Amino acid sequence: MILKIDNISKNFGRKVALKDISFSLEDGVYGLLGDNGAGKSTLMRILTTVLKPSSGRVEVDGNSIKVLGDKYRSLLGYMPQEFFVYPTLTARGFLEYMGSLKGINEKDLKNKIDEVLEFVNLKEVANKRVVTFSGGMKRRIGIAQAIINDPKIIILDEPTAGLDPQERIRFLNILGDMGKNRIIIISTHIVSEIEAISRDVIVMKKGKLVEKGDIDTLVETMNNRVWEAEVKPNYLKEIEKNNPIIRMKRKNEKIRIRYVGEKIEEIENKKVLPTLEDYYVYNNNKIGGKNEKNN
Repeated sequence: MILKIDNISKNFGRKVALKDISFSLEDGVYGLLGDNGAGKSTLMRILTTVLKPSSGRVEVDGNSIKVLGDKYRSLLGYMPQEFFVYPTLTARGFLEYMGSLKGINEKDLKNKIDEVLEFVNLKEVANKRVVTFSGGMKRRIGIAQAIINDPKIIILDEPTAGLDPQERIRFLNILGDMGKNRIIIISTHIVSEIEAISRDVIVMKKGKLVEKGDIDTLVETMNNRVWEAEVKPNYLKEIEKNNPIIRMKRKNEKIRIRYVGEKIEEIENKKVLPTLEDYYVYNNNKIGGKNEKNN
């Protein structure tokens, strides 16, 4: 299956939310990265037919999703960042409702509900009302409804928010396996999650596509640009002028930092292997950030 996004733009009045977005996806897990306001949620809503684009088109195997209509929607599983659940519905009742909306027959639906409740570790609370669930449990029921129809295209917006570390690892591992014969798009602010299970990453900035490429290839562009050092606190602002700091940790009277960019000769540095987070922070800083303003 090939999902093609062809010159998609979306305007809300005078505000440009997306501008000329184009890329194609085949089976696999794809990470969608971008700051708040980058256009990620707008793009996902267009892909799930919640919104119509102002221009451009989306195709599956050469067929417009507008023409495919319900046939396309039957291929979809979607979990938005925020979703509404009727207060009176139990976990099982909510999945029965969502399954019926997706056209699953009654006999198959019962088995599928048991299966997805087991998958998201909610089988023990199947008959409890969702309104009583914690934030993490609500994320899990959101994941359950997204996959109950065995979709071929899965779109998840911040799926691991509120999950404990063990649940997060378990869920990501299963998603990685599911991506072998599905297209899975995950939007998250946790860059390490994308690096763990994704093949490619899609990077957006201010409604535009910045990069769509293989993670290993993109990370390799950061070779010899990532450093660790220990500095005095009053030197941090000087470093940040030209070198984005990835993370920092206080160590006695100094601060251990990880930064990207050119080596700072005035301090003692150790070169380290780059990660996707290094790539993302460095390039996000350049595009529309300090480095661009200084040019």
